[in-house]
Formats: sequence, structure tokens, C-alpha cells
Amino acid sequence: MTAGAPAFRPALYREPDRVRALAARVRQLAERLGRPVKLMHICGTHEHEIGRFGLRDLLPDDVEVLAGPGCPVCVCDSAWIDLAIRVAERPQVVLASFGDMLAVPGSLPLRGEARGDVRMSLLDARARGADVRAVTSVFEAARLAADTPERQVVFLSVGFETTVVATAALLKRGAPDNFTLLEANYYTPPATHMLPSLPGFDVDGFLLPGHASAITGLEPYRHLPERGLACAVAGFEPVDVLAGVAELLEQLVVGEPRLANSSPRVVADDGNPRALAELDEGFELVTRRWRGIADIPGSGYRLRPAYRRYRAI
Repeated sequence: MTAGAPAFRPALYREPDRVRALAARVRQLAERLGRPVKLMHICGTHEHEIGRFGLRDLLPDDVEVLAGPGCPVCVCDSAWIDLAIRVAERPQVVLASFGDMLAVPGSLPLRGEARGDVRMSLLDARARGADVRAVTSVFEAARLAADTPERQVVFLSVGFETTVVATAALLKRGAPDNFTLLEANYYTPPATHMLPSLPGFDVDGFLLPGHASAITGLEPYRHLPERGLACAVAGFEPVDVLAGVAELLEQLVVGEPRLANSSPRVVADDGNPRALAELDEGFELVTRRWRGIADIPGSGYRLRPAYRRYRAI
């Protein structure tokens, strides 16, 4: 934290009076607009926190917040999970990934099951003898490699910009020789290019992710207002989410879509230049399949040639 900067106080962004005031503002704006509204977030953390705090119950009936593509775990294509399972089953390999990734099924059938539609997860692979471990960060996976030099530690790297930049920083500074990774990483903005082009798309505005935007800044989303979509970057506390919804409704009432930053305490308009430089040094953008959606050009991170010694496959 910068010297002299105020400490972040989560309670301030959950304070009941502020939440009630924003909910009232949302209702007023919805009444002024006078028609049903569909808004969409594109981040699983927004969905988690909206559900956790019951925020949809505070919205008027004609304001709908739809769940978009979701978190990196949600959009990770099953082919990556299948590959991770095959790698984990190799002798002398430890497969590490985030805990919520371990239960996600791939497409490989779970052998020995009576039902043919049961698909294997990494937890199933562990139950069958593979050494699969949950970690909380790429740094923990690298420490695991340093502590077990006789084994090959493969990190199933799954994340958006905020997670990938940590991986880039680690590799730049050097990782153990027995550490490699599977690059199931995703870049958020191209999904917002693709979604409005889908048949039947009728969303009025996007609630954009605060944490990813803290890395990228606003520039990658400037195409959205040009397509007539209201946009607001928002954090994840109740006050953040409702402030973002209110901002979107305000744009729709005025009839002037724009790209707003409703989370300036976290997101700078130009993002984090140092983080962007480290991302660009370590990774290049390639086409990647989003689970259940499509192949999206420029939406995946792949190691650049200088770092491909860390590629597991």
C-alpha cells in the first residue's frame, strides 16, 4: 500500500444506508426509463457476490442482470481439463491447480461407471491415484516444485488478466527447473467484441469486471459505447455493484452510452502499465475456445518463445 493511502474498509462498501440509497436510485432511474432493461456482467465474481448479498432482490422487476461468460474456471474448455488429467496420470508428476478447478469435469468418460455420461475431473484422477494438489497461487505451485525437486510439478494455469500477470511475474524472475505449466489462460475484452454479434443479443449494457480492468484499464472496452451499449467498470462489494447498475441506467435514461469507471479506487483509466508490460513480455494473445461459447480470436494467453521452456506440453 502506498504510504499515506487510506486503508480499504470493506464495511464502508456494505454499509446499509449507502446500499439502500443506491437501490432507491436504481428504482428511480428504472421508473424514468419506463421499459424493461437487460444488463450483463461478464465475470463470475460479480455473479458470486450478487448472489451472496442477494442484490437481485433490491432491483426492480424490470431491471435484469444476466450472467455472462463467467469466471476462468467456467470458460475453461474441457480439452484443457482432459490434457491436465492425462498429464497428472504420468509417473513422477504432481499436477497443481486452483481448488475450484479440480472438480470441473472434462470430456473423458469416467471409466468403470455404469452411466456413460459421467465425465472425469481432476478430483476423479486423484481418487484413482494421480498426485493432484490444490494451490492458491502460482507462487505456491512454484514453492511446491522447489520442495519436491525429484518430481515434475505441472501447474494448470487458469485465469484472466489478474492471475496471468502473477504467472508472468514469476517466470520473469525465474522458476524451478522442474516447474512447468499448462496455459489455460484467458483475456477478457475479446469476449465483449463477440457477444454483441451473437444472434438474438438484446442486452442494453455491460457491467465490466473491476479486477481485470485494474490491469487493462478502460481502453479495450471503448468499442462498446460505439455500438450503442452502456458500460461501467464496477467492483464487487454491494455498493460497487449497485453503483455500476445505477450508472448504466443513467446512461440509458440520458441516451448517451459511454464507458464509465465506477470503481476509481481500484481501476485507473490507463490500467497498470507495469503489469501490462510484464504480461506482454511473457505472453502473446492467440485464439482460444471458451467453454460452451466459441473460439474467440485474441482471447487466450500463450507463452512467448523466450519462456516456452516452462510449457508442459
